[in-house]
Amino acid sequence: MVVADPLGRRNKVLRVIVDTYVDTALPVGSECVCQNCGLALSPATIRNIMSDLEELGYLRHPHTSAGRVPTDKGYRFYVDNLMDAEELTREEQASVDAILAEMARSYKYFAEPLSKTLSNLTRQLSLVLEESKLHFVGIPNILDQPEFRNSDYSRAMLQALEEGDEFVEILKRDIQKEGVQVYIGSENRYHELECCSIVVSSYKVRGKVAGAVGVVGPTRIAYGKLVKRVGYLAGLASRFREA
Repeated sequence: MVVADPLGRRNKVLRVIVDTYVDTALPVGSECVCQNCGLALSPATIRNIMSDLEELGYLRHPHTSAGRVPTDKGYRFYVDNLMDAEELTREEQASVDAILAEMARSYKYFAEPLSKTLSNLTRQLSLVLEESKLHFVGIPNILDQPEFRNSDYSRAMLQALEEGDEFVEILKRDIQKEGVQVYIGSENRYHELECCSIVVSSYKVRGKVAGAVGVVGPTRIAYGKLVKRVGYLAGLASRFREA
């Protein structure tokens, strides 16, 4: 396992590869890792570590590139052990606080402003579940991602979204758990969503789960950023519904 590395070198290399790939959508090579991992290691040593990570299933090697990209297993280890959560900026908090006033004016439109705000914060597709009804905003955001320029991926994802049942089941899955849940690629169980990651959190009314909010994107998403923003909006939803 990656954690068995006594110097933590594999962890640092994996973290750099995930962070860089999330930013660039391009396979990451050893020279880039050398420049950013903070380790006094040669490119040859970095390549050996990358090969080890590939053998362990944390990276894969696209046929047309010398670089590596994370696998679902690599993302999972990153989310559970390596990522830094990115707090909301003051500007983001101000925009989120503004939604509270909009929601307070009319309960009827609760899902719409909530999902719009979450989609704007994350630049991904946002989902809000209320009484088994799915509300979503931000299809253009997800279609702008390089992964979904492949018509097969985008068609499958949009079909699943239109039908709604699979997304509703995912939002309800483990909904009683506290905190934000992350489902990466093949963890979603549905073939149509194996190219997606879903970050979701429940919200409560009088101590009982009343619904869920979440975002959908490619597996190459900024998990640390999304986890904080989904959690913040779920807390906002709970406070609003309790008011």
